[in-house]
Amino acid sequence: KICMSMSDYHPESWNPGWSVATILKGVLSFMLSDELTTGAIETSPYEKRKLAKESIAWNEANTEFCSLFPDFAQIRIEEIARRAQLNHGGVDTSKKPPDGICTEKEERSHKFNILCAQGKFAEASQYIPEQKEACDQTAKEKQLADDAFRAGNVDAAIAAYDRAIAIGLPHCSVLFRNRAAAREKRSSPSDIDIISDCTKAIDIDHALNEPPSRKALLRRADAYFRSGDLKKAQKDLLAAKACPGQDLQSRFERLNSLLFPSDSQHSTLNSSDDGSSASKKKTRRSGSKKKKKKRII
Repeated sequence: KICMSMSDYHPESWNPGWSVATILKGVLSFMLSDELTTGAIETSPYEKRKLAKESIAWNEANTEFCSLFPDFAQIRIEEIARRAQLNHGGVDTSKKPPDGICTEKEERSHKFNILCAQGKFAEASQYIPEQKEACDQTAKEKQLADDAFRAGNVDAAIAAYDRAIAIGLPHCSVLFRNRAAAREKRSSPSDIDIISDCTKAIDIDHALNEPPSRKALLRRADAYFRSGDLKKAQKDLLAAKACPGQDLQSRFERLNSLLFPSDSQHSTLNSSDDGSSASKKKTRRSGSKKKKKKRII
């Protein structure tokens, strides 16, 4: 419990005039002050800043938080870009620097972010050496998660992906894509969580001016379809169709037949028409040959 006048620790002081805004201000002031009271933790200014810096990654790894605040993904992307500007001399690492006019620092930051998005953490640390420890820890947790996923231990894989994300490296879209794949394998998968992870991965790709992941689009389309949001499922399927590659092709074909049945039927009719016409031509040719033989005889 927290010793505050608006909490259940002091029900006698509750005032119905409290609004959400004033309650939040009270909670914020409680976190910033140093009073020794029930629920309070005495920390130094450095520790407060450290916890504030880690709060985004901590919230990101909290499934319940993400389900309650689905818009947090975009806010996180914007905040990471803002912090990147501060940490790298005003460089906006959320956008690809234009060819020919980017500085060396901008180019290194962009390459670092692209490699993190691809899961190539060892290579990424070469561009920003001060992030080597974070890159090594993230790579280690990702490897544990990948191994657990291949072994069929889905819960252990998700837990390891959670830890990797909580380390806080920016733009790690591969972690969200892989966690979405692991969540799909659960006996009772949560479509909300899958949609959330895929959306984060797609948003990161967009922030880096990279094409969206075909796997993320198809997994999100499948989750939208299961949850009954057919319009969003169709939109993702069309976007996946424009992506290069054949990843999850069987899933694409299944969703295409379910979401666009008229297109599938049209394709089937065309193939059957072609086959029937070809067989008719073949029959005519064979018939004409028989007639010629009769004439010779």
